[in-house]
Amino acid sequence: MKDISLKSKTGFLLFCLLLLAIISRIPLLYPDRMILDGDEALMGLMSIHQIELGEIPWYFWGQQYGFTLIEVSSISVFHLLLGYNDLAVKLGMMLIWLLALTGAFLFLKEKLGRQWAFVVVLLFVLHPVWFYWSLKARGGYLTALMLSSWLFYFASIHRRIPAVSQGLIQGIGLAVIFHSMKLWFPSSVVLVFGLLWPMRKKWTLGASMLVSGILSHIALHQISLQNPDYWNPHVVDIDLLWHNLISMRERLRHMFEGNYFLGDFYPIFNWTFIAWEVVKYAFLVSLAFSLLQFRENLRSVEFWALTLATAIPLGVMLISPMFFSPRYLLPFPLFLFMWCAWQWKNFRYTRLLRIIWIPMALAIYAGAWQLTQTDYYKREAEEKIIRNDAAHLLIEKDYTYVLCNVAELHWQLMYYSGGKLVCTGIYPHDRLQELASSVRQAYWDGEKVIAVSSDNQEYRHMQDSMIQVGGLWMLPKPRLEDLEKMGFEMRVMY
Repeated sequence: MKDISLKSKTGFLLFCLLLLAIISRIPLLYPDRMILDGDEALMGLMSIHQIELGEIPWYFWGQQYGFTLIEVSSISVFHLLLGYNDLAVKLGMMLIWLLALTGAFLFLKEKLGRQWAFVVVLLFVLHPVWFYWSLKARGGYLTALMLSSWLFYFASIHRRIPAVSQGLIQGIGLAVIFHSMKLWFPSSVVLVFGLLWPMRKKWTLGASMLVSGILSHIALHQISLQNPDYWNPHVVDIDLLWHNLISMRERLRHMFEGNYFLGDFYPIFNWTFIAWEVVKYAFLVSLAFSLLQFRENLRSVEFWALTLATAIPLGVMLISPMFFSPRYLLPFPLFLFMWCAWQWKNFRYTRLLRIIWIPMALAIYAGAWQLTQTDYYKREAEEKIIRNDAAHLLIEKDYTYVLCNVAELHWQLMYYSGGKLVCTGIYPHDRLQELASSVRQAYWDGEKVIAVSSDNQEYRHMQDSMIQVGGLWMLPKPRLEDLEKMGFEMRVMY
């Protein structure tokens, strides 16, 4: 890393890359586009608990997977600087995103040279495929991206790192990746082994890596068992193999168009579709190049490791249940971009490539920018105002306990109130059980509790006693029969 100061060509290219990465995400930081969905608000609330209660946010609440310590701690840094607001959450994610890009750039610089590294990572940055998720506080995705990028870099400079130290770095890093995002783990292991294959002292390296990896995994597993197993969805369905096989192309298109959020798909736009076409044809040309260079690559362990690492993430499409979200494929794009660059690096007509990559970059970023014009953002802009207003109104009226029959609304109200509200959903169990139980116990103890709904059409007989805030309806002093009609289960669980 001795040549990455701004005075060096490598350092200057890295600076330009990170600057462009920040500029490209400015449209996502507009105040009317930053509303946090329920899971993001939950991550923000975890940060508030870390700051105010000293909790260590090892894992996403209610799960025994999804290592969140790095992401929540990054949010906490910006919370301390900017206060409790959604900009702090997004900037916390941006910091991890920039660190991930730095690791990827340094790795590709070692293997392809700094110019190729700049082009490949910039195309990855500008493409719609990671545009939305690069700033999304979800738990695990950005952590896995960042750690894998840096592990690849450290593996690529194995001659400069002692075998024991290299083993410790890789073992601990891979264990954290496994607990952050299991889908990322197989590809990372394969590529790390391919990059380390030429290294001397393989037995020392292997022993250090194995011991540190196993011990780290055991420690993290034991920590994860302290979390309740509230959310553990069914993610494999072998019976759908044929259906999944014929759906692969459509799923890949949805992925690379980037027009998905939390499983919701939005209409195809001209530029997002072009962004998908650019990747598709770049892959086909790269495939042709790889066949032309087959003899040269035949004995390259690194090439076959990267090829296998690129193919592995596609396997999730073959075994997924009927509900498939493109975010399950998030490990795939970076490996694909790197694999394509690996084939293009020996292309003779490099001047042609210097001309091609610029229109490619402009075309794919046009697709990313077009994502900000979707109905999703228009709806979210309205919802952010409503949720902010609702949280402030509840605080002004001296409420602490809130019942919500809108999915994920309780996390948003708690975060936008700065942690002052205690909210829960319709069920007596939740990711953080103490919240669900405390609200219900407060109701049975006769304390001041309010119920919030998204629509009052089913409760017209209560309309006169409801308070409206945008599309939300609030019922002060709800009777038990009213709550039951609104879908609430009021038993208390501990």
